Amino acid sequence: MTEAVRRPAGMEPGMLSQVVHTCNRRMYAWPVLWRRALRTLWQTRSPLAAMFAWQSNLNYRSVAWSG
Repeated sequence: MTEAVRRPAGMEPGMLSQVVHTCNRRMYAWPVLWRRALRTLWQTRSPLAAMFAWQSNLNYRSVAWSG
């Protein structure tokens, strides 16, 4: 999830790592995580589902930000 296993043509490994890092920072920023949890609550009307979505995204965030 945090390491490139393929080298795209015309892109250096360092550049790919930088792009992945930037994308992860954007996808797992606090405002984005809050919106995802609230959207889940709104769509499912289930606090349990919203808490599951919140916790799942926190777990992904910790993995993505550690790489």
